[in-house]
Amino acid sequence: MQSQIKRNELLQKISTQLARIIAEVEIKNSINLFDVNQIAEDFYRDFLNNVFNTAFININIEKKNAAAIDLACKSISIAIQVTSDTSASKVHKTLASFLKNDLDKDYSTLRMLYLKKKTTSSTEYKTEGRVTLEKWDHTDLIKHIRALTTEQIEEVCKFLEKELSTKLPKQEANEVKTIIDLIEFISSSQASLADSNFEADPEKKIEKRFNEYADYLKTLYTDLFIIYNNALLAAEQASELDAVKLTKIRPYLKAKSIEILKNSQNNPQDALQKLERFFIDKISTSGIQYDESAIRFYLISQVLKCNIFPNEALV
Repeated sequence: MQSQIKRNELLQKISTQLARIIAEVEIKNSINLFDVNQIAEDFYRDFLNNVFNTAFININIEKKNAAAIDLACKSISIAIQVTSDTSASKVHKTLASFLKNDLDKDYSTLRMLYLKKKTTSSTEYKTEGRVTLEKWDHTDLIKHIRALTTEQIEEVCKFLEKELSTKLPKQEANEVKTIIDLIEFISSSQASLADSNFEADPEKKIEKRFNEYADYLKTLYTDLFIIYNNALLAAEQASELDAVKLTKIRPYLKAKSIEILKNSQNNPQDALQKLERFFIDKISTSGIQYDESAIRFYLISQVLKCNIFPNEALV
């Protein structure tokens, strides 16, 4: 039992660490900065070799912008294209170049390794029977890591912690990791908080319920939006928010925020500050320096979605 709990905890850490790469790529690419893609090539070369005891090399180091592939290991006959482009056209282009350059003579498998969540597609690709095409994202990596022993998984976790602390820019990644860790804490919280009968009513929320603080709340959101909205979107995608997680997050935020709002005499400004401090204390146990403004933006965004300080239904 204890061993299984440890495995699950290690796998969760690995999943969160890999999500950092996805989030970093999303943010950098959204502002046309693609240097992180090169960083990812080197990272995944070392990561795959460490996890699966392979000997992948970065083809681009030997030949700049090599045709079709980025990483390759001849001993297991696998070539990999590391990309943040999940479109079908990207696969068609890569596959066409792979076959044109007769790379199937050296590699029987062409793997698309996506730097963000892959999309589902019914598109058929013309391999001409010469190569096996695979599409992987971080969830596929986790599936294969799950098959390792607990000791091996622990080594993978240590490798990720060491590598990502040096290969990902700390400042840019920090705001995303802050929101990811906050979301993960809330969705996994076992706190027993009774859900009340609430009514989602964002329009009345700001202008009517908190009229005295409306300008403050709207200005706070506007000021932080430009800096942190991309980070929030990337973190939500990296955390793979599904219906199950949302059913945990919403009641928790509603109940905890109402509890704090009542203790603040219905002052949302004071309650937001206390709620922010509450979450900082909860997720800072690892000694990581979190971006407090990222937490503030996440919370104010949830106010507007009526997941924080929800209007109590009139009954």
